[in-house]
Amino acid sequence: RPVVFGLAGPAILVDQPTRSLHTLKDDGVEFVLTDLSQEEHDQYYLHYANSVLWPVFHYRLDIASFDSDAFQTYVSVNQRIANMVADRLREGDSVWVHDYHFLLMGDSLRRAGWDGPIGFFLHIPFPPPEMFRALPDHLWIARAMCKYSVIGFQSEQDRSNFT
Repeated sequence: RPVVFGLAGPAILVDQPTRSLHTLKDDGVEFVLTDLSQEEHDQYYLHYANSVLWPVFHYRLDIASFDSDAFQTYVSVNQRIANMVADRLREGDSVWVHDYHFLLMGDSLRRAGWDGPIGFFLHIPFPPPEMFRALPDHLWIARAMCKYSVIGFQSEQDRSNFT
């Protein structure tokens, strides 16, 4: 029963997210999407994911723009989506999470009560410890990532940087 969860994307930005899910089926795969408000999109996606995490994970501290409000939105969006996912999971299901937009999803799913397997794959480099520690919330992120059952990295160097 393949189910893909994700964000509806900028085409479905709304003033006030309904917190509901949009479900589509195509070729035996169910797609379950949720919407974001413009503010959530800006803070979670544009600011924290793409102006903090992406630069730091690509060794570009010089262009990272740290903001605690954006991090709080990142936490909130991860938790909200995890709650929606957890509500649809059944015993025997496995969860695969993809990329830096959802670093906290494993922890968020555990907090939502899911105790089944959760895999994660990072599609960008994982920075060396001294670079990762530049993130003001690096301990929170590292602890959250440890809630995944398995983590995949692009390279042995990325794995080594994480461990």
